[in-house]
Parts: sequence; structure tokens; C-alpha cells
Amino acid sequence: MLKYLNMRLTSKEKGDFAEDLAVSFLRRKGYSILDRNYWTSHGELDIIAKLHNKTVFFEVKSVSRETLSNVSYETFDPSQNMHERKLKHLFFAIQHYLNKKDPEKDSFTLKLLLVEYSKREKKAKFTIFDLL
Repeated sequence: MLKYLNMRLTSKEKGDFAEDLAVSFLRRKGYSILDRNYWTSHGELDIIAKLHNKTVFFEVKSVSRETLSNVSYETFDPSQNMHERKLKHLFFAIQHYLNKKDPEKDSFTLKLLLVEYSKREKKAKFTIFDLL
């Protein structure tokens, strides 16, 4: 999949590419993917997964870097990009999803999955941040 990194992609294609990488990563970690790009009037839920009877909602963000070495989150925390308005919309979208698809209301959590990839190195790095 990383072979496509040498192609020029639109913003949507970059987002789709990052989500494809994220899904592959989550499956390797034991998650079952329940849904992707679930749309509600409140916005989109990128990836909905299940692990150990817990529903996990992933907001996926991606960053292209020249190299993946020496990346530090001491000065940059990607979860800071999740402002209050965005979180509010995500919570409403999650409630919509749970009401429609999970009538038993299993326990759930919300996470930010950062996908960093290097075109030059043809590698990706994944970091999960708890939002809830």
C-alpha cells in the first residue's frame, strides 16, 4: 500500500489512504472493523471498531513527513487539534450511531489515531491518543 506514496494525491485521496493504513494497522492489533466513514447530520465517524466487547470510535488524522525518525510530541500534541466544537459533533454522531446500530449500548470510547507517513522512506507510524 505504501507504494502509492510516490503518486500525487488529492486531499480526499490522502485522507482515504491514511484511513486504509489505519484500518490495516487496527486489524493487526486485533480490532474488528464495524464501519467506516459513517455519516450523520452531525458529521462523519472515520472508523468504528470493536475490541474486547468495547466499541471504539477513531478519528483519523494524517501527517506526511520527510522522515519518521526523531518525531516528538512534546511541542506538538495532535489531540490539541480536536477543538470543543469538533468533539461536540463527534459525540452527537456517536450517539446517533449507538442508537441506530448498537441498541444494547455497549461501552465505548473515542480515540484519535494519528497516521504519520514518509514518502521517502515508504513507511508509516501510528499513534493512538485517548480523547475519552
